Amino acid sequence: VCYVLVQGENGRREHAKSRGLGEVNKRQVHRQADRHREEAKVAGVKLVFEAFADRCYGDDGSLVHRSQPGAVHNRERMLAQVRQLRQDSTVTTLSGHIIPLQVDTLCVHGDNPESVGSIEAIRALVNGG
Repeated sequence: VCYVLVQGENGRREHAKSRGLGEVNKRQVHRQADRHREEAKVAGVKLVFEAFADRCYGDDGSLVHRSQPGAVHNRERMLAQVRQLRQDSTVTTLSGHIIPLQVDTLCVHGDNPESVGSIEAIRALVNGG
């Protein structure tokens, strides 16, 4: 289950809840995103899809658990993932598959000393093309 903070047209922040997608194909992922967009539109809230710049994804679109090797990207891999998201709206999973991921915003975990530097590097990449 994923909880998302959304901003309503009235300026109030509201919580939306959705079930995890599990193992799905690309068509199902797009239908699920379209359904969430329609629900948000009906509710009068702005829906923003978020991806994690510094985390690895599994083939089902979920985050790889931090206990698994390769779950957290180093700076080079993180920037490559941001570049791929920006150019192709896809990510390369831990197993090497390429899956679609439509995103509007990026999250960088702040639980390590590299966080601020990572954000600065992402901003430079995004601003510099």
